[in-house]
Amino acid sequence: MKINIVTRVINKSRKVLYNKFFKKYKVKKLTNRIKNKDISLITFNCIGGILYNEMSLRFNSPTINMFFSAPDFIKFCTNLKYYMEKELIEDTTADSSYPVAKIDDIKIFGLHYKSFDELKTKWDERKQRINWDNIFIIGGYRDNCTPQLVEEFGKIPFDNKIMLIPKGIKKYPYTRTVKSLLWGKQELAPADAMKNCFGKRYYDTAIDFVDWFNNPSKYR
Repeated sequence: MKINIVTRVINKSRKVLYNKFFKKYKVKKLTNRIKNKDISLITFNCIGGILYNEMSLRFNSPTINMFFSAPDFIKFCTNLKYYMEKELIEDTTADSSYPVAKIDDIKIFGLHYKSFDELKTKWDERKQRINWDNIFIIGGYRDNCTPQLVEEFGKIPFDNKIMLIPKGIKKYPYTRTVKSLLWGKQELAPADAMKNCFGKRYYDTAIDFVDWFNNPSKYR
């Protein structure tokens, strides 16, 4: 418990310093590097919105500011066009401080939305922007993920996909290992967990995201 509290305080301090002093430099660098700009990032948590913001790109994906359980995310990506044709509805049974939505048999947790109406408006708007010829899928070992689900992730029918995993989980050609864990357990830290105050996140230790977007065939 003490370790958890200490790491949270350290992470918050790093974010404050990054946002105040270093973020503008990272954003400028990534914005200049990204060449493949019309990309649709389908992500398991908030990492998609973070990457879009830091590359100064439009949100061409509905999976922004939300997260999925690992089983639901893999099911969602495996049948992406099917779910994109279904209506997003509110889960009125959820006991949560943030809105929870359902799309057929999938639950979506709107962690950074104030209301379901806001979530649905953004979802419906952004799903129209999906570039089906330029999709990148990012999964991660969180929220009820298992080694078996890491294997299932490989069956998702898109070429450009990676699964971020902690050390000790079986590797596949589509997995990338996050070198350190902020919370000290065998699960990925949150998307905004900072390895230092200069803008390097724990997820950044696994892959150069911009290089992947610019040169996806190199990572298959």
